[in-house]
Amino acid sequence: MSTTPQQIDWVTKQAQCNAQKVFRELCEGIESDVQRMNSIGQFPLRESFVVEVNPEGTTIGVGKPHLTPRRRVLLTLDGNAVKVHLDGVERDWQACVSLNDQWRCVLKLDDGTELEQWQFRKKALEQLFFDITPCPVPADSSKK
Repeated sequence: MSTTPQQIDWVTKQAQCNAQKVFRELCEGIESDVQRMNSIGQFPLRESFVVEVNPEGTTIGVGKPHLTPRRRVLLTLDGNAVKVHLDGVERDWQACVSLNDQWRCVLKLDDGTELEQWQFRKKALEQLFFDITPCPVPADSSKK
């Protein structure tokens, strides 16, 4: 049984789900994540993470600028997409802002996976914050 209502003001919902607004919210969340990470206290002050936002407000970077080699994550607003680049990683990725069928404003990856903002921030920052390398996915995980 579907819980999707038969009538919804999707136009208003879509207007409220715009890339500029979502990017601003992501930036606020990232700044909060960085403050939390720095407050954990496992880094000397010199090695704290720093957030930088370009004047146009379309790119945010997180990194440890005093360390060499410098590692950072850059998120850039590009139309309806948020692109992510992590220094030292070969493949960049992106997600598009989308209103899903449950009326939620989500970030949709190229493979169709829908992420809430906290999930997107985790995917973007986890490797930088915790030096976690993603586990490899078997070439054909459907066969056992």
